[in-house]
Amino acid sequence: MLQRAKQTLGWRARRATAHWRSLPRFIVIGAQRSGTTSLFAYLARHPSVRPAYRKEVHYFDLHYDRGEYWYRSHFALSSELKPGITTGEATPNYLAHPEAANRTHALVPEAKLLVLLRDPVERTHSSWRLNRRQGWETRTFEEAIEQELSQGSNGAMDGGARHRNAAKRDDPLRWSYLLKSQYADHLDRWLLLYPLDQLLITQSEHLFSQPERPIKAISEFLEIQGADVSRFPRVNATEEGEIDPAIRSQVADYLAPYNQRLEQLVGTPFDWA
Repeated sequence: MLQRAKQTLGWRARRATAHWRSLPRFIVIGAQRSGTTSLFAYLARHPSVRPAYRKEVHYFDLHYDRGEYWYRSHFALSSELKPGITTGEATPNYLAHPEAANRTHALVPEAKLLVLLRDPVERTHSSWRLNRRQGWETRTFEEAIEQELSQGSNGAMDGGARHRNAAKRDDPLRWSYLLKSQYADHLDRWLLLYPLDQLLITQSEHLFSQPERPIKAISEFLEIQGADVSRFPRVNATEEGEIDPAIRSQVADYLAPYNQRLEQLVGTPFDWA
């Protein structure tokens, strides 16, 4: 009870001072189930970063109608951001959301965008497993994929309709497993508005297997000093689940053209098997 009262008072104070608060200077826009929680946890502990008061603000996808000052309420006072200090948030749904790029650019056109991309087959399966653990998904992975393949993203959403009605917030992408893994299509929207050098795209597997180089690149991109990879956390991680070989092949074949176009789009090879 006391903790909730403190949180309520803290939120009211931030809302009252929203006019003097900064907008984010960086945003981790995705992809979901690709390590964004770990990256944000690392950045939140960095001495040169004043993180948003919660990782996933969901302003540009779910709460856009609440307005700019609601969004500003999540960030530090502008007076706290001395030279060399930055602030930002991480909402991995932004990458795939059809309106997020336009909304983000309209408010923060100078923001630096961080993108983590995981093997799309593993990301697709991990997204399904997350929904299963949370009780949102009753279909098998094969059933979910077959429905999305046959009916598109609308079919994917229909598959979770009875759960969505009970959800606290309506996330139209919750059941779009394949859609969220079509990275090239999503980056198209962002690159129409932001130059490529304003995005830093990192392969998730490299971030976790050998974090030194990716973290150095991220630190230079954000212009922050003192990267300490010995403290890089692994947060919200789960073991990769078993996928039936036939379904894995089906998903991989479907996503292969998107992966090829992704490499052409950003000029970077990805060593996904």
